[in-house]
Amino acid sequence: MKISLFTIATVLVYLGWFTSAANAGSMDFEKVDIKNFTVDYRSGMGTASFEQLSTKVGDFSLNFTDYQVDIKKENEKILFSKEDTSLLVEKIQGSVLDSISVLALDNASLFIDPEVALKFYMDGGEFELGDGIQSFGQMSLECKSERNRNGDVMSFLRPCFQLGKLSIPYLNIDELSKGTLAEAFPVSEIEGVDYSEEIKKIKGPDVLKDINFMVYKNRYTLSLKTKFIVNLKLKMEGKAEYQPEQNRVIISVEKAKVGWFSVRKKVLKEIQKAGIKNVQVFGYNIIINL
Repeated sequence: MKISLFTIATVLVYLGWFTSAANAGSMDFEKVDIKNFTVDYRSGMGTASFEQLSTKVGDFSLNFTDYQVDIKKENEKILFSKEDTSLLVEKIQGSVLDSISVLALDNASLFIDPEVALKFYMDGGEFELGDGIQSFGQMSLECKSERNRNGDVMSFLRPCFQLGKLSIPYLNIDELSKGTLAEAFPVSEIEGVDYSEEIKKIKGPDVLKDINFMVYKNRYTLSLKTKFIVNLKLKMEGKAEYQPEQNRVIISVEKAKVGWFSVRKKVLKEIQKAGIKNVQVFGYNIIINL
């Protein structure tokens, strides 16, 4: 299985899942602050650590420093453990935890506040959703909150679909995934020139740049640049809906163009062919099970 263009968009969902998993319902909280958060998870085993974590939820305050947990995935279960304390998550089949096989985060920070909702930043990392491992540079994610009458934030994921922005300066594409991107960027059709010989040599784009995914009131735009023989710029737009009752996100792809050339069907086809466990394609809709 190879990576699809939609992998970029799913990064937003993965980050939202980590912050929403512990806060599925409405609650009063002040702030959550995590500094120097790192993850190294590969082939079903890994570790997660942070330099500092402080939070206050209701009347409870928590403060941890230099904390590390071990991660182990086996038989559709994933275990988080530290010395004599552990948390077992069962029935992960078809979820985000089941799909991702490599995840590395470098020097990440997470700040959550009722006024801001969520700010996430990291120096870089890498991930694998199949056969290829993709690495990326600095990533930033910011989501604004919408309050109800009590000033609560319903969940940390919901605001990202009201006003959210994800930015990644570059995403390196490995050799296994170049062919998938070549199918999504049919440069010969776009330019009206036969580039078949050049495509055989370089296979596909090796880096995506200036990736920006923005959501405002459940409407999203995705833009990125790449060079595949010629300079290309992809723009996508449509509707993004979070359905907490079904624990899923639905992305409707209304437009996907490189210049004036539509690549909507090609992008959706490559996503479907990728066979990502928690991602399904129905018509022009992409369903991401969390």
